[in-house]
Amino acid sequence: MAILLQTKDLRVTFQGKEGPALAVRGIDLELHEGESLGIVGESGSGKSVTSLAMMGLLPSPPALIQAENLQFLNMDLLTANRKTMQGLRGKGMAMIFQEPMTSLDPAFTVGNQLAEPIMIHLGLSRKEANELSLDLLSKVEIPNGKSLLNYYPHQLSGGMRQRIMIAMAISCGPQLLIADEPTTALDVTIQAQVLDLIVALQKEKNMALIMITHDMGVIAQTSDKVAVMYGGLIMEYAEVVELFKNPLHPYTEALLASIPRPDLDSDKRLFSIPGGAPNPKDPPTGCPFHPRCPKADAYCHVELPKMKEITVGHGVRCWRVL
Repeated sequence: MAILLQTKDLRVTFQGKEGPALAVRGIDLELHEGESLGIVGESGSGKSVTSLAMMGLLPSPPALIQAENLQFLNMDLLTANRKTMQGLRGKGMAMIFQEPMTSLDPAFTVGNQLAEPIMIHLGLSRKEANELSLDLLSKVEIPNGKSLLNYYPHQLSGGMRQRIMIAMAISCGPQLLIADEPTTALDVTIQAQVLDLIVALQKEKNMALIMITHDMGVIAQTSDKVAVMYGGLIMEYAEVVELFKNPLHPYTEALLASIPRPDLDSDKRLFSIPGGAPNPKDPPTGCPFHPRCPKADAYCHVELPKMKEITVGHGVRCWRVL
């Protein structure tokens, strides 16, 4: 399969009055056509910033994006101008954002918001765009689509709004779909339906998928490969089955231990990782996880370990494994 997206040493720094904040500290990723990659980690780990940098959606300033390589279909995203990126977004790569209520414009109807990218990217007339919009609503399992085109976002439930966002994202047939915490604001039943829908559409249209989440259960449901992020770095990567069977980094082990399981005693508290995410303005020396790591030794405080492939396709950034 051809390489669709490639990043090498991707770094994102936000300049502020109190000094620079290192949000992303060197990300290497490679995604092939039709593959699904999960990026998992706590809030503040750099997941969303990584995806927004790929999409060219970070304002500069304050964001400074640097990379040895950042390419989509051999196009250099670092040097691409605004017009090129506008043409790429929607048709080449598209994004499902975290909160559909703030992502949809409250002043325009669903029909207007669905038709606009179709008319811009595919050059269709308003009538043709409306017909395609109805087909898209059917694909995302929304009944009575014709009447819904005249609705405003505030008239729809959270689950319906998220389905509209999915329909907008796939409307122009992107080769890469990025889903940034697409089920955060939804109840459990609707979450499962939305995730099933995304996976089904990805396979039907042979899109590549990047699923960004803090939930390891979502990764298990949606992804072939997974990258575990912490403190702006990838700490471990592997095939999903391999990662769940044989986690190597203490942070990955902690994330897996925090998943609710039906076989656990109901009177026991669910495991949680002590402490909080590192401050990007003042990251700890050495491994960024060492202040919270139960297995850290003195050397973990001193030097950041390099990523090392332990077995084919399974790499980790940890001194105790190297």
